[in-house]
Amino acid sequence: MWKGGDEHMGGRSQAAHSAARQARRGATGSPLAPAGGYGGAAPISKKPRSPEGKKMNRVLLLAGIGIVLGAGSAAAELPADVAAPYLHIQATLAADSTDGVTDAAKSIVAAAGDLGDAGAAIVVAANAVSLADDLVKSRAAFGLLSDAAIKFTNDAGLGELKVAFCPMARKSWIQEDGDIANPYHGSEMLRCGSFRPSR
Repeated sequence: MWKGGDEHMGGRSQAAHSAARQARRGATGSPLAPAGGYGGAAPISKKPRSPEGKKMNRVLLLAGIGIVLGAGSAAAELPADVAAPYLHIQATLAADSTDGVTDAAKSIVAAAGDLGDAGAAIVVAANAVSLADDLVKSRAAFGLLSDAAIKFTNDAGLGELKVAFCPMARKSWIQEDGDIANPYHGSEMLRCGSFRPSR
């Protein structure tokens, strides 16, 4: 379950946390999530194509367009209140679960909205994750969110975090250093992938 807070940032230094906080606009000093934490997302289910599914496809298309349009935005280190819920989603999908993914994605939407134009692509992609109603859709939307987050940090780097790449899924993601935890294949190919060289 996504609890929010800085514990998801692992070994990041105090300086990195401070720099990330300064990057946020209108910081209130409030925690990233309510005291009760975030609840689980809708149960994973397999359903025939529905109007909601079609809506999800449109959202994913818009997210992809947003990432392309946002490619030229000013880059910076990923703020802590975006990185923490992002890492929750990454680890949860790697565990073949969607527990708390919806609410973590909504937290990213709110935090990235404070970044203005630079965070617009992240907002669109995170919204797509929040609308996903099963594991397959969540993983597809997470790929777009990862692309947006990586583009955001393309120039300044990721601090203590790493970019990993899965040659099977042909997708990248951000995670903490350590063992590869593939969010696109989960237990089927949990360690599939490798870290990209640091900039």
